[in-house]
Amino acid sequence: MPFSLQETLQSYDFFQKAVDHSRIKTLSGAAISILSAIFIAILTLSEIAGYLSTDTRHELVVDDTRGGILRINVNVTFHRLPCSSKCFLVTDSRSPTRSLLF
Repeated sequence: MPFSLQETLQSYDFFQKAVDHSRIKTLSGAAISILSAIFIAILTLSEIAGYLSTDTRHELVVDDTRGGILRINVNVTFHRLPCSSKCFLVTDSRSPTRSLLF
């Protein structure tokens, strides 16, 4: 006995209607079931793709809401570079002054 397209689609109805202790599969229920399965698959695949992808960002944000002076200690070692060749230029973005440290 060949099945019609409507009967084939109705077999995919996940949300069957209960009438008098029996289950009735409807075409609208099958459409909702198929669309829901497609939507869930798309969301799942997009979440997996987002999890597996990497997003590298290089940024440094300084909290300027603090008042006063922010003390920053830097410990840098340059091997095989004489001390007379080392100097650092320190600039504060809030003031035009620069400090040259040796």
